[in-house]
Amino acid sequence: MNQFKFAITIFFLLFLQRISFAQTVINFNGNLKVIGDKIDILVDTNSNIPLKVAINSTKYKKSDSPIPNLLTTPYSYWIRVAIKNNSSN
Repeated sequence: MNQFKFAITIFFLLFLQRISFAQTVINFNGNLKVIGDKIDILVDTNSNIPLKVAINSTKYKKSDSPIPNLLTTPYSYWIRVAIKNNSSN
């Protein structure tokens, strides 16, 4: 469980430092939920976008599907999500 918390902390530090005001914040209360329509997706058609470029990219598109279908493609996808932890843990 500590590895999970560490991974989530790193995720927040790296990916969520540039949250746009238009991005939907997901309120986490300890229960699982479908969040596909609350994420932003960046398609990396050459699979070579560096982390710093992906973090600062303005080319993310908001997903409009509860369960996005990324298909089977030779591309890489970057997913951005904002989460607010309301759980007691």
